[in-house]
Amino acid sequence: MNSTPDRIAVKCGAQHLTYRQLDQQADLIAGYLEHNDVPRNAIVAVAMERTVQLMAVCLGIMKHGCAYLPIDIDNPEHRIKNILDNAGVECIFSDAESFPRQGFCAMTVNPHTIFSQAYPRKNISGPRPSTCAYCIYTSGSTGAPKGVLISHGALLNHTHWFIEAFAVNEADIILQRTSIAFDASVWELWTGLAAGACTVMLPAAYAKHPLGILLTLQREHITIAQFVPTLLRELVRLRQFEHIPCRLVFCGGESLTWELADLFLAKTRTPLVNLYGPTETTIDATFWRVNPDADRALPAPIGQPIRGMQVYLLDEQGKPVALPHQEGEIVIAGPGVAIGYVNSPHENELRFTSLNLDGHALRTYKTGDIGFFSTTGDLHYLGRRDSQYKINGHRVELLAIEEIVQQTPGVHSAAAYIDTLVSAEKQICVAFVPQGDTDTHAVEQRIRQALSLQLPSYMHPSRIQALSELPLLPNGKINHNTLRELAFQPDTGPTEIDAQTSTAVQLQSIWTEVLNQQTISSDSHFFERGATSLSVMMLLGRIANLFNVYLSPKDIFDHPVLAQQVTLLGEGASHGAENAMLLDAYAWRRRVGEQTPGLAQLEILDKPAQTPAYLENVVLAFYIKGTCSAIRVREAFATVLAQQPALRCSFTLNTHGQWRRTQHVIDDFPLPFHVINLEPQNQSDDTVTDLVVQASLTAFDLSSPPLIRATYIQCPEANDVLIITAHHIAFDGWSGAVLMDQLCAHYQAPMGSVAPEQIVHCLSYSDYTDAQHQRFTEKLLDKHLDFWRQALEHLPEPFALRGAGQRPDAFTFRSAVIPLNLDAQYAAIERLCNRSGFSLYTIILSAFLVALARNTDTEDLYVRSPVANRIDAALESVVGYFVHPMVIRPKLSHWSPSLHLLEQINHCVLDAYGHALLPPHLFEANCSPRSSAYGSRFPYWYNHHNYPSRQRQLGDAPLRGIGVPSTGIKTDVSLNTVRTDSGLIGSLSYYRDGISQVNAQALLADFHQALDQLLTIA
Repeated sequence: MNSTPDRIAVKCGAQHLTYRQLDQQADLIAGYLEHNDVPRNAIVAVAMERTVQLMAVCLGIMKHGCAYLPIDIDNPEHRIKNILDNAGVECIFSDAESFPRQGFCAMTVNPHTIFSQAYPRKNISGPRPSTCAYCIYTSGSTGAPKGVLISHGALLNHTHWFIEAFAVNEADIILQRTSIAFDASVWELWTGLAAGACTVMLPAAYAKHPLGILLTLQREHITIAQFVPTLLRELVRLRQFEHIPCRLVFCGGESLTWELADLFLAKTRTPLVNLYGPTETTIDATFWRVNPDADRALPAPIGQPIRGMQVYLLDEQGKPVALPHQEGEIVIAGPGVAIGYVNSPHENELRFTSLNLDGHALRTYKTGDIGFFSTTGDLHYLGRRDSQYKINGHRVELLAIEEIVQQTPGVHSAAAYIDTLVSAEKQICVAFVPQGDTDTHAVEQRIRQALSLQLPSYMHPSRIQALSELPLLPNGKINHNTLRELAFQPDTGPTEIDAQTSTAVQLQSIWTEVLNQQTISSDSHFFERGATSLSVMMLLGRIANLFNVYLSPKDIFDHPVLAQQVTLLGEGASHGAENAMLLDAYAWRRRVGEQTPGLAQLEILDKPAQTPAYLENVVLAFYIKGTCSAIRVREAFATVLAQQPALRCSFTLNTHGQWRRTQHVIDDFPLPFHVINLEPQNQSDDTVTDLVVQASLTAFDLSSPPLIRATYIQCPEANDVLIITAHHIAFDGWSGAVLMDQLCAHYQAPMGSVAPEQIVHCLSYSDYTDAQHQRFTEKLLDKHLDFWRQALEHLPEPFALRGAGQRPDAFTFRSAVIPLNLDAQYAAIERLCNRSGFSLYTIILSAFLVALARNTDTEDLYVRSPVANRIDAALESVVGYFVHPMVIRPKLSHWSPSLHLLEQINHCVLDAYGHALLPPHLFEANCSPRSSAYGSRFPYWYNHHNYPSRQRQLGDAPLRGIGVPSTGIKTDVSLNTVRTDSGLIGSLSYYRDGISQVNAQALLADFHQALDQLLTIA
């Protein structure tokens, strides 16, 4: 610092402090503590927002000879109070408005009031190596949080090792991303300061957003950064990751998989370092520079001990393991071992022990982790021997969760366990046995409330289930494998429904199929049983097909209990009668006498001439990860085309200038399946991308069938590629899922058309479109016309984003795309869905509307959104263009994220969804004419692809989707989301000739912020 006092030491957004300013502010904090007689060696809490002053306060506390205790201000107040009471803090520094000011023994001080005053230091002697530098709390095996005390000597040992091992110097810029409540933040804070480098604190608004993190890396020219593997996976998925400026990336806090290491190394040449170490051993105890040539038959190593540290493996008798590959508990010794736990003598005795080696006693920390040494001398991590787990980089103590649940009134016994999803994501689950005849729903609500008050959000369970008893092993311990098997088979009420009516029995059967659960009772609650918005659609379709009753989503939300739905169906249910849709379709065909396009298809046929035809192409592209037969794929493709008549149609004008649809047999045209053999020198991702773009830009001739084509690219030295292109007039997003499901099924073995269970009447796409014509002619859709006439009355003209430039007089359809990844927020979104009863669609839409309110000068906002409209279960396996639009126009004057806002928007969504049977051209007739400068009368769209998502494969070869580059856009902004195995991803597409990249990124940043605010509501 003395040689470069005016170099920037720390930055956070627009704020920064030079080394001189940082030292001056730290001296003021130290002087304040001295002035108020805070004793050296005391613990001082820090509960602050992420600003540059955070570093100054922590540094000042250490200068005075105290230990800083970082507090996560987002933790429940009860947990914060427990930590502060247990630590016996002398003082609390906080500048956070949300931090409670009352109820603590220690005084609470806003550090900003200190920086403007003079507090000269009299005692400027530095702390000793044995003095405690910081105290960080982790979960404890008893359920109470444990404070880990780390000395200056331990911190100094790690800092010197890090600087020397990785050549950290003044030219480096280090990202400080981790919350200071976790020990991974410690080296991010102090290593750069010790090396004379610059530390960049990631602004809180970017902390959870992969794209914001990557933008910070590039904007600040970050050279050193660390991420937990979960977050690193999200970052690697983004295209911008290829351009990270880092010279070193570290990961730790969770196990590094070879798959993730390969994904990382495929995107960048930046070295990756895997770190391992419990909080009790000062951040890191071992490290491994990732080597792709290491033995893949073993887990990715956690490597060798850092300087000065020793690692041993002990068997169950506490003796060192001698042989390679022999498992043992990881025990760590050396200068990094913690002083111990705060006020926890029993825990200290259990964890901090002496190990006698050759007559010498070593003080060690028993990690509870199991590992082994390979023949190379590298350490490998296998898992835990107790109930602690790492989930999303956080240490989770299951016993802490169990204890709280066990103490909840109405709970007889309980167990917490970890379940693994198909995506490999881990989630916390709780099973409990209620006392007597207790209302299990009320007990579950009490459990959630108790956990939210006492534990941080990362320890809240994703699933809570009630059981009649906990499954046990022969030794009396809980059988966690059986618990996982019971996860979707609740046993909390009557297992048999009262069979008073056939309607009740049949509806129970539908619920069983849709929810994949066996124990459905008359008082079962649809959404409490795990239903999603997709489940709602499937339920409505099966009810329509089986009972000839067409309900709306609002009906299901208003009547979520099975008995209520039985009553709702009542006398209207027509068992065994002819399907109403079929009857209407037959009536239309008798009336017209020739095939007519669907009402929605007419909107595409009558598009303005300047609209590029290729914009109606829908492209699916996949890498085939394994051995595959192009001949069998061709045969499967032909079978699907034979079973899906909508794809075998053509459209022409008759002598009266009216559009007519002709359905062809498969022999009427050559099969549009082309095989391309790529030479090895051309087998690259760029070549594949070029072929995908070519498929996207090649328009269809609607007068010549079919409306689909496929290209199979054979790559002898790489993965084969399958590209399927269909015309939107016969194909929507759901159709893509249907097509691929059927293609994969027929590849295995030719089979008949597959329909969902509980289907009585089979339907085709033409049945749907013809029935719609008949109902429109009979004025059965007039209630929909009336609804939209009122909803869109006095609709404002299209509104632009604030700061948008002059747009061309004629819409150019040119687009740009920003990727979106919400995997990190997905668990919190699901929890909000479960807690509030609102759908994922409503939550994302609400955040989008709030973002639009913040980026436009209008309050009367509206967003167009498509509806799948497969209103009968028999249509779920049918390919066609079913999509109709709806517009969400809440007519609000305040757009602050809140539960009330969600309620209002949800009400608007349900109303719109119940009236979404009008095709676009009839729908837009309620508005003023569209200006030629706009592609749509509704400039902002939200499209949630709510169709079944699953991993598909051709034979034994999994399919991996290829991103299809954007070739154009029909509106100003389109927010798109889709569920995946790992969560939720999507994109923000925008009209680049009317909206700048800066405007689009600002809108997306506000969307992220609004979503985070919604996820924190009670």
